[in-house]
Amino acid sequence: MILLDTDVMVDILRGYEPAKEWLKTAQEIGIPGLVADDCNRALTSFASHHLSDKIGLLDALIAETAIGVNAELATFNVKHYRVLKGLRSVQPYAK
Repeated sequence: MILLDTDVMVDILRGYEPAKEWLKTAQEIGIPGLVADDCNRALTSFASHHLSDKIGLLDALIAETAIGVNAELATFNVKHYRVLKGLRSVQPYAK
């Protein structure tokens, strides 16, 4: 499964052609939904990395949701997510 980050969803909704083409080939995609366990892990990640690595609370929630459902995260915000152990991220198309 691949979970879509906000930046990828925005590209799709704006009709960005590489995003649309990638979406046609993507298998089993999802968008983040929040559950209590994910929120608890996100709060821990946020507290650990907000000041040192500039990760935001929403990014932490999205990442921990992906980790929680064992999904890759399709994103171009690699800089924000690289500090989170266990997160598998992919850049789904060229920008």
